[in-house]
Amino acid sequence: MVNLHITDTPIVERIAFFQSLAQSHPTAFTSAEVHDAIPTYLSRHSDELAALKTERRPGRPASTREDALKQLQAQEENEFVSGFWMPDLEDEKNVETLRSWGGHWVSLGTMRFVRVNKEGGRRGSVWPPKGNS
Repeated sequence: MVNLHITDTPIVERIAFFQSLAQSHPTAFTSAEVHDAIPTYLSRHSDELAALKTERRPGRPASTREDALKQLQAQEENEFVSGFWMPDLEDEKNVETLRSWGGHWVSLGTMRFVRVNKEGGRRGSVWPPKGNS
């Protein structure tokens, strides 16, 4: 990655996650497949959270890492309710662009992004993500 600001890393990690899904998917995704992929992304820290909880002695408070992961999961779940920001996986040309993305921030301007909500809604979004755009 090239000259990323530390606060940009979660965005790049999110896009990289969906890129890895697209690499193993032969075509553009259906709406149902997109809605199945988002919970997979949202639960990516579940194993680590379970391990942290198991390692914690009874009666001890959660570690800073455990609290941070719980907060992140809650924030992303709320985002999914209002509109989860992600690359447009339903557009074949965009999926091809995503597959060939080299991890560089500057090349993300060539991709299309959408917001997908839990109820099945989908609307176009902008790069870089701003609020609920």
